[in-house]
Amino acid sequence: VHMDVVNQGSKLREYANRETAAKIYSQFDKIVCVSENARVRFNQKFGFENKTQTVHNPIPVNQIQKKAKQYCEPVFDKDSFNIVAVGSLMKVKGFDRLIRVCGNLANADNLPVQLYIVGSGPLKTTLEQIIADKNLCNVTMLGFQTNPYPYLKNADLLVCASYSEAFPLVVGESFALGTPVLGTRCSGVCEWLEKDKSGYIVENNEEALYKGIKDVVTNPVLQKELKERAICKGRELDFDKTMGTWEKVFLD
Repeated sequence: VHMDVVNQGSKLREYANRETAAKIYSQFDKIVCVSENARVRFNQKFGFENKTQTVHNPIPVNQIQKKAKQYCEPVFDKDSFNIVAVGSLMKVKGFDRLIRVCGNLANADNLPVQLYIVGSGPLKTTLEQIIADKNLCNVTMLGFQTNPYPYLKNADLLVCASYSEAFPLVVGESFALGTPVLGTRCSGVCEWLEKDKSGYIVENNEEALYKGIKDVVTNPVLQKELKERAICKGRELDFDKTMGTWEKVFLD
């Protein structure tokens, strides 16, 4: 289960309500959720507490670090504060508000902020129109990239501006590369960042997103702290251990 089934749910009619879903899920021996919150929300909607368990997706740290060494264009301006956001261009990801925030930081506050968005999806045209209407020269749409890791590695900050997330892998990938993370308060982001304060969490609205990013951009001490936390979190990622947990799911 890769989503908050209460807030997002499935578009398939077979999963539209507890009764129809129960007929399907009752056939499974185990139901694995990618985050603890996803498990709690699944149980809240469908039940099956005796079948559900949480296993995070593995982060292949060595592979990510190797791919991150490849050359990529555009080359980031070292005199700017470079922000990267990665994901499908859908409403739930909050890219529209992130674009507006970064536009205001550059134009209203005169801060050297550059935003790079990696991904494709149904809102591509809408987002491009926002950029054009506001004449934003500091926002670059990079489209889908088979290897997004060089952008993550070279960024000053990864921003996850989502309204809802189950367990965003891009946060773990960013930590694997020692890149700091700022995210809006939602279940998956909090599960990554909140317990050990490995990243910067802001409330899930546009004003808080603006204030949080501005706080990081204008505070070199905070930037250093977030960098150190990201590196520390990255060292804790254990691909083999997580894979072992998945193997146990199938073998038990």
